[in-house]
Amino acid sequence: MVVDASTTVFDAPTVTSKRIGLGALPVGTYHLDVFYRFTASSGSTEEWAGDAAFVVDERAANAAPCAASVITATQGTLQATAVDSPFAHSMQVRVSDGQERPVAGAVVTFERRLRPDDRFVEVSAQPRAILGSTEALTDAAGVAMTTAFANGMPGTYQYVARIKTSTAPPAHFTLANRSEATALPVTATAVIEYVNDARGHYFLTADRDEAAGLDRGDAPGWARTGGVFLAYEPRQPSTDGADPVCRFYGRPKAGLDSHFYSASAAECAAVEARFAASWGLETANAFALVLPDTVTGACPPNSRPVYRAFNNRVDVNHRYSPSKGVIGDMERFHWIAEGYGPDAVVMCAIA
Repeated sequence: MVVDASTTVFDAPTVTSKRIGLGALPVGTYHLDVFYRFTASSGSTEEWAGDAAFVVDERAANAAPCAASVITATQGTLQATAVDSPFAHSMQVRVSDGQERPVAGAVVTFERRLRPDDRFVEVSAQPRAILGSTEALTDAAGVAMTTAFANGMPGTYQYVARIKTSTAPPAHFTLANRSEATALPVTATAVIEYVNDARGHYFLTADRDEAAGLDRGDAPGWARTGGVFLAYEPRQPSTDGADPVCRFYGRPKAGLDSHFYSASAAECAAVEARFAASWGLETANAFALVLPDTVTGACPPNSRPVYRAFNNRVDVNHRYSPSKGVIGDMERFHWIAEGYGPDAVVMCAIA
């Protein structure tokens, strides 16, 4: 185990502590080597500090679980059904303690996360699910679940499951009410929007591990907006008429700290050729979406527009949303709509 400290006080004693979960361990004696690392102007140095030993005996191995502190979605995380129809799978979670042991009798709540679109739509016109129950108790395996039934409005939205007595990061589910009774493509994935209110920046990711890190607070200041749309998993070359979406990162040394996305191979190539000093290509294949008609901005059947707005500031940032109302709201704050056709469409998501 290595503990990295981002700041260190050299003129006063500094104590650093870190709690780690080792999971369920069999009976036995264990040794833990502890190191510390510091960074100086000449480079990094790692020094051995000591070791520790601990014993797992029969009492520890068979001890009752501690308080519920981890909730994980195990079923129904991304699914779709026709409007006014039941979802095929329940929304299911597993609750455990810090040692990955299941916790029975924990209360789990399920609730819909509001979307940025919802401020522009009457409640009766918002897509949602009718749940079998908004609360459930975990069983002996730490499992809790609820059923879901799509209301009559098409759209994509999120639900969150939380441990009622814990501040642990919640588990997330993406549901889609579809106008037609057709299954989602097997390669469908959810693209999640985050916001950093302090900076006024937005960010997208379809990477589950990256999303989990943001939800844990690994990068402080970021939170889900409730915005979500459906894309295809990364692929190369394109299939299903979808094109790989490139993702660039604005280099801090250029005064930037932001991301840019495009489904246009020409636009991706232009950014890489013209702005290499400012924007570095993180991946040419973050996820895949259909490119709209570059003259009219029209999206093909069974897809929906995704719009882009530019903040028009030196700390460049873009927002991507399937809601025209959200983009119009950004324009009122002097953001500039970018895209193809009169409605400035940049990508076409799975409807």
